[in-house]
Amino acid sequence: MEKVFSLFGKLATGIVIAAILVGGGIYLGLRGQKSKQAAPTSTPSVNRVVSLSPTPNSAQNPSISPTPAGQTINITGTSPFVSYSVSIPNGWKTSKETIGGRIKLTVSAGDYNVIISQAAGGGATCVYPGQSGGEFSSPFNAASGITGDGGQFRRATQQGSDTTGPQNYFVCEQKGSTYSFPTQFGYINYNTAQNPSDDSLKVLDQIVASIKKQ
Repeated sequence: MEKVFSLFGKLATGIVIAAILVGGGIYLGLRGQKSKQAAPTSTPSVNRVVSLSPTPNSAQNPSISPTPAGQTINITGTSPFVSYSVSIPNGWKTSKETIGGRIKLTVSAGDYNVIISQAAGGGATCVYPGQSGGEFSSPFNAASGITGDGGQFRRATQQGSDTTGPQNYFVCEQKGSTYSFPTQFGYINYNTAQNPSDDSLKVLDQIVASIKKQ
């Protein structure tokens, strides 16, 4: 009788071990299938990271080309700013917004625009690499000069500004031996696509160069 119970115990143990092995195999198989199914979800996140790369491409950096002046817009200035006229390239859009009795003019084409705002605000001396700044100064990266009908200007991005997305350029005007903002026409800045081409920036510079005091 003891041999019978012993044999029965061994059979029961064998059945339990077999069940564990089969169950474990099924669990591991299902786990492997889930891992294979989950893998593709990481691909979009990698693509999104790559899309933030500063490497130029046509989608991130649409260019604009010089076009003949289409019209001239006249703006009545509000003290301390002067009245002015500006030439608008063909095909470009303009919008005027009045804020507290002061005019903000936006000239745009796609991802590029020039904003001239006579809104109230503070001012500062513009300092560039190699120059020392005082208490009321703003540091900029290397600048490009603009010789205009209304004066001499420089446009540049601020030091420490983000370079991984759309760019913001500020225009400073020469006053004596230094450059400062705002200009006599108001605060002038550009909004552009990421890594704009030199040719595209020159189109925006031409708009600023066309500004004349009325």
